[in-house]
Amino acid sequence: MHDYSAERAVLAGIYSYGSKGYDEIADLLSFDSFHLDSNQTIFRCLEHILKDGDSTKADYASIMSAASSLGVEPFLKQRSEQEHLRGIMNMPINVENLRKLAAKVRKL
Repeated sequence: MHDYSAERAVLAGIYSYGSKGYDEIADLLSFDSFHLDSNQTIFRCLEHILKDGDSTKADYASIMSAASSLGVEPFLKQRSEQEHLRGIMNMPINVENLRKLAAKVRKL
């Protein structure tokens, strides 16, 4: 059982709120908490950008740079993956809901 909407919302929250969003869920989730390969890959990229605290916010260029560093850039360059990433980047989410949604992803 999986909740793809919750997965997308968590990624959108991390993208929107940067380090604050990542710190909110870091103790609950890892890349393998996500069911979809796309979501696992995007999480790995966001984590790569935000985990060390060098950056406080991700953007498209930093996500693609992280994808290159992690060796997953060809995957993220696929048209369907680009559309999926854009959808996540444009999804509104309230930071107060982020931890609850992350707990749901972890549980499922």
